[in-house]
Amino acid sequence: MKIDQQSQSSDALPEASFLILIAIARRPMHGYLIMQTVNTYFASPGRLGPGTLYRTLQRLRSSKLIEEGDSDGDGDERRVNYRITPAGRIAIRLELKRLKSLLAFADEKEMFP
Repeated sequence: MKIDQQSQSSDALPEASFLILIAIARRPMHGYLIMQTVNTYFASPGRLGPGTLYRTLQRLRSSKLIEEGDSDGDGDERRVNYRITPAGRIAIRLELKRLKSLLAFADEKEMFP
């Protein structure tokens, strides 16, 4: 299943947004590196494709959760690097809290013995 920006409720941070924010939380990255990181560490390969990636990056920029960052020193100044903003870090914390709450509820109700 592909990651879909619109597939979650309005209270939840969409999966693609959450994974991108997690990927760039430590350091700015350009789009292709973000896609590689997400697909390598957080999702099955190919789940986050270029279309979803760049649409999601645009939405995250519009929402002020990310901004263009400095070059990462990889030698290609044409690449746009993205970094997380303080609002983006808050969004990660809120989403983690929401997910922990869901897991605690499932555990409490012994939904998955």
